[in-house]
Amino acid sequence: MKERQINDIDKVVHEVITNKDRYSQYYLANFVSQSSISRLRSGKSTLDNTKWETIKQLLRAYRE
Repeated sequence: MKERQINDIDKVVHEVITNKDRYSQYYLANFVSQSSISRLRSGKSTLDNTKWETIKQLLRAYRE
């Protein structure tokens, strides 16, 4: 992937993770497990060690 595309994906996923008002844990649970959301939001997990499948689901949550 090009560097710009990676940065764009990173920004979108960061928005989904940090914007708790727009993307509630309940809403995101339709796409990924609540434990994944909780670990990302608490800082116990990072995007660097998150599976690509989980990142794709977070992108779907952003798109819908």
